[in-house]
Amino acid sequence: AGALQAAIDEIRRVAKQERTDEADFATTLAVGTITTRPPVRVSALALGDATLATISAVGGWLADRPDKTLSPDVVPLHPVARARSYSTIVDPGSVFLLATDGLGDGLPSKAVRDVLARRLLPVPPPALNFAALVHMDCGYLFDDRTLLGVWHRSDSRAGDV
Repeated sequence: AGALQAAIDEIRRVAKQERTDEADFATTLAVGTITTRPPVRVSALALGDATLATISAVGGWLADRPDKTLSPDVVPLHPVARARSYSTIVDPGSVFLLATDGLGDGLPSKAVRDVLARRLLPVPPPALNFAALVHMDCGYLFDDRTLLGVWHRSDSRAGDV
């Protein structure tokens, strides 16, 4: 929560310095921490429309999706108290995802979930394949697309992320 508040304070400071309305700087924000040794844990806080999800090694999904009644552009317009928290263990062969709404809005679709699971498990794809996946043609996902993945590599003896 401290990191979120610091980001909000910085946005407000810049808006004041630039003599503009802080709403002109409105955006979404997600911050998190990752432990890199077993058990691999991801803890995150999100304000706005970021989706936080985990795909298990067997293709199961656990997701925290934003309340769609909120405007996606909330930082610095809403207090940190509106942040959603998420914490999960990333098991070997699984991947944690943080996605902007351009991809996160597609997660209710089984077809989108299946494509992501097939292309992202059990190990990270090559960078160009990952970029192509983020840009997949879904026909109804028109917003910006950002995707961050954290894999717990099951092929690593040390259990590295």
